[in-house]
Amino acid sequence: MIIQRIKLTIEYDGTNFYGWQKQENYPSIQAEIEKALEKFFQKKIDIFVAGRTDAGVHARGQVAHFDAELDKANNSHTEYRIRSALNSLLKPNLISILNVEFVNSDFHARFSAKQKSYIYKIINRYSPITIDKNHCWQIFPKLNFEKLTDCARCFIGNKDFLSFAGRDNQSHTTIRTIDDVKISRYDDEIQLEFLGKSFLHNQIRIMVGTIKKLTLNESVTNVEEKINQIIDAKNRSSAGETAPAKGLFLNKILFY
Repeated sequence: MIIQRIKLTIEYDGTNFYGWQKQENYPSIQAEIEKALEKFFQKKIDIFVAGRTDAGVHARGQVAHFDAELDKANNSHTEYRIRSALNSLLKPNLISILNVEFVNSDFHARFSAKQKSYIYKIINRYSPITIDKNHCWQIFPKLNFEKLTDCARCFIGNKDFLSFAGRDNQSHTTIRTIDDVKISRYDDEIQLEFLGKSFLHNQIRIMVGTIKKLTLNESVTNVEEKINQIIDAKNRSSAGETAPAKGLFLNKILFY
């Protein structure tokens, strides 16, 4: 028997969950995966995640790790067999283990992360949403894509994002670095990708809400000046609304 650290890459639809973190009396992604692990390994196992997602937020490439006692002679203790077993045990939850990888003991899902990519999805039209109902923010008035792009890119850099911190933020500092913001549009779908090592609670959703507010405000012509004013205010009330959780996806995580 050996103790093996195991890395999971996970995809999930967060619609019916109260976020990643397990909590009493409410369904969570963490609780469902730990239940599946306990059934497979016949032992209680704690998992550690790269970034906790809130209620309603989705993931395409969430990463977590755990340590398990493996019998190398047991053919069911291969990466492929563990992935297959966990996916079977997780049904019918909308949680999928995309990959299982044996890693060194110095790997840590949270502390080894170099950069995280979050995508926020907007559908900009008046017609009702069907397929993407639980996976986007529908904004009805026509958005000026050029102005939206200018606005979004103003967040790039090392700044104090106190004005964009959620009410439950517990970070010891509100200074964060956004490495890049990528914006794409296809027909009525707009995607904003935010890249950085870490983000404050609700930071991306508040930034998106602010982008919407400034883009639709025809009296705001210099968006860079306005965003700098909001940043300098260091006051949540100066920013825009918190965009709905359902439009946010933890897209992928890069590691050292």
